[in-house]
Amino acid sequence: MNGKIEIDGRVIEYVLVRKKIKNINIRVSSDGTVRASAPERSTVRAVEAVIAAHAERILQAVDAALAKLPEPGRVVVYGTPREVVAVRGRRGESRFDADGRIIIALPDPDDAKAVSAELRRFLEIECERTLRFLVDKLMPLFAARGAAYPVISFNHAKGRWGSCSPESGRIRFSYAVLTLPPECIGLTVAHELTHLLVCDHSAAFYRELAKIVPDHRQLAAVTKNYSPASFFSSVL
Repeated sequence: MNGKIEIDGRVIEYVLVRKKIKNINIRVSSDGTVRASAPERSTVRAVEAVIAAHAERILQAVDAALAKLPEPGRVVVYGTPREVVAVRGRRGESRFDADGRIIIALPDPDDAKAVSAELRRFLEIECERTLRFLVDKLMPLFAARGAAYPVISFNHAKGRWGSCSPESGRIRFSYAVLTLPPECIGLTVAHELTHLLVCDHSAAFYRELAKIVPDHRQLAAVTKNYSPASFFSSVL
């Protein structure tokens, strides 16, 4: 159920889910939504009492989450906030224009749900195209050191940019990688490919990575300014 409570002039809207748990828990999602989980017999009054007791911290978390979200009608792609413009056209004609805007073409550009779905489809195709290109570009460097070409797949992981299973030769990338600046996308691909040579994050791993991306530490610091969860909250 959804509810709201006013505290010191600010309204906190929340989503309440009852579960088989012992305590009332409050968390703030990456999109700024306040989510409460409570024992099945808990009353709304009890839940709101917990929210009120932690109101200051909850509001700080909400403000911090909202500050990370792009402006309405904008999404961060290749490290740059880009305006999303819906126009009348045929499906499959969505594109970047000369100004870097994302043009979403649909028979009915006023259908918000359809625009969202087409934006997601367009960005997923762009992500797969970009990352497969980079894998193809970098793989000869790893193949020369004994690595076999990996199986590449994509997912909607919100907690990590990518993962590698050296034993199966499979690398999975989150579609959210597309939010990163190009040089950080390159680092992400090189990082996962390096795991084909060294499975852990030992000193040996970073020595191998440095052979491909000498400034990997600086780029890793830049990457920390971005969040997979924030990307998905802006396009899903």
